[in-house]
Amino acid sequence: MRELALDFSCKEKSQGFQSVKVIDTRSQNQFLGTVQNGAFNTSTEIVCMGLTDSLAAYFTGSTLNTPLVITLNEFFVNELRGSTSEIGRFRLAARFFTANAPDQYNELITIDTIYTTKGGDVTKKLLRSVSEQFCVLAQQVTSLARQKTLSDTATYSYQDLLTLDSLEKMKLPMYRDNQPKAGIYRNFRQFVMNEPEPAVELTIEERKNMTLVYALNEKRKKKVKLLPEGLFAVSDGTILLRATGLGFYKMVKKGSDFYYWRPRQSYSSSVPVPLMGMGYGAVGGLIAGAMQAASKEDNRWLLQKVNHRRGNSVPVSWVNGKPK
Repeated sequence: MRELALDFSCKEKSQGFQSVKVIDTRSQNQFLGTVQNGAFNTSTEIVCMGLTDSLAAYFTGSTLNTPLVITLNEFFVNELRGSTSEIGRFRLAARFFTANAPDQYNELITIDTIYTTKGGDVTKKLLRSVSEQFCVLAQQVTSLARQKTLSDTATYSYQDLLTLDSLEKMKLPMYRDNQPKAGIYRNFRQFVMNEPEPAVELTIEERKNMTLVYALNEKRKKKVKLLPEGLFAVSDGTILLRATGLGFYKMVKKGSDFYYWRPRQSYSSSVPVPLMGMGYGAVGGLIAGAMQAASKEDNRWLLQKVNHRRGNSVPVSWVNGKPK
């Protein structure tokens, strides 16, 4: 493992907020990503002790007496290795709220982006860029808090912010309904609205390390193999499958989120694998494609969560062996 050592010595120090709280909405024990380490470019997991307290420090100061609340949705670093250079990616999704009255918070800004760095050996530059980006972001948030009028935006209590994801999901039929409808979901919007294309009879067959999907051709009265390209998900009304560039993978609902697993051997450290969807639907594939290639003996699977706002896949953790 490699420690993410954050640097708080920003070139331009933010005046900051007297009170800063960070609400971590990520999955429990979610890992922070991987970088390449050593002469053989071994994949090494990133760790950071006290991440939320460290992030709060960038925004803490003595000037603004209005409280700041940050909801941290995604935080992930990884590398893509090309033939002659590398690309480092820092994925950040967070929302910032300030209060203009006691326990009445309004959203100030939403950050949902990927910061990139390039170089021959990009690891140190990538990890250093995390601190640099938070220094810049602290300046932006402080400046916005001084200038922006928030009276025309939705108002939340602090308790609302603690459960904001759950409140949003209750408005989405797929997250609210007990069962997916049978059919083909070509994009993320169809998925969250639980509105697949007109029902077609689907047959799902499980193989050793592969799931095959067949659609019934009404004219020919025969099954036709369904390819995952250009699809977000499919369901026979019972089983729900995530469609990816490498095949179909079973998706399950745990708590209020949808998860699926992909084998580590399906990832390449040099070729990004796009996942079709809407908005940032390709992000999960780009992140997943950057995982270090594994040997055939590596039987780990990567657990990923579907982002309910954008549809991208969020890496969560490794599990040993194919999940049942």
